Amino acid sequence: MDAILTRSTTKITEEVKKGSKHRELGEACVALQAELVESPDGTSAEPHFELFRLACESQNATITIAALDCLEKLMAHGYLRGNVAVQRPEGSAAPVVDKGDDDAAAPTAEGSDGAALTAAANGAAPTMLIDLIIETVCGCNDLPDDAVQLQVIKALLTATTVDHCEVNE
Repeated sequence: MDAILTRSTTKITEEVKKGSKHRELGEACVALQAELVESPDGTSAEPHFELFRLACESQNATITIAALDCLEKLMAHGYLRGNVAVQRPEGSAAPVVDKGDDDAAAPTAEGSDGAALTAAANGAAPTMLIDLIIETVCGCNDLPDDAVQLQVIKALLTATTVDHCEVNE
């Protein structure tokens, strides 16, 4: 999993450096790369989905292609199953990910790497992460680049054909 994440975040970071438009995305890539160096061999990519959501929303074809390719590979290899309940922040498709030890009254689901994913932080009903993943992938369909369209098709095909992905549940 680390090799897939490192390769993708490196591609995204290189493209972000070419323009200053996606600063938050670049910072998220650097933070993930540092985290992978400190604690390699993770078993779940669910806590890292936010980075790829930001990349897919960047409206930059190169960044979007790298993000979709990574999401597809993570689903294919079983690192991104989407089987956790998450909370959407208002006006966003992003899940609320709580990596702290604060045991609030909000119900949580625990990802396979131990990170808690908040399920009811602002009162809205929780949704499954796989739903957000599929919405994010389908949202990339608006970019007119043929390579982006190909990656959208590959990601959706993988999500619907692998046995361990929650889209089949």
